[in-house]
Amino acid sequence: MSSPRHPLERRLNSVADHARTLIEATADAADQRVVGARDGLLRALEAGGDMFERAKEHAEEGVRSVDKLVRKHPYETLAVAFGVGVLAGVLARRR
Repeated sequence: MSSPRHPLERRLNSVADHARTLIEATADAADQRVVGARDGLLRALEAGGDMFERAKEHAEEGVRSVDKLVRKHPYETLAVAFGVGVLAGVLARRR
């Protein structure tokens, strides 16, 4: 696994590491509530990891799509960015 590049990814990995540590620390606990909580936490970790990976892939696809569009229409992109900047400046000045 590559090292996380984004602060959110680092935080999520940290939370997952702490959860795994908790799961390992309670591995020999026999209380049904602890067993149920541990199983629920394991399922949540797996589901969260899958969701994060799908979201990351979707975001990367979006970035690639925008990059293609900008490269295909550089002047139009520049004009739109300029227009949005002017509009933001006008709105900010009103306040």
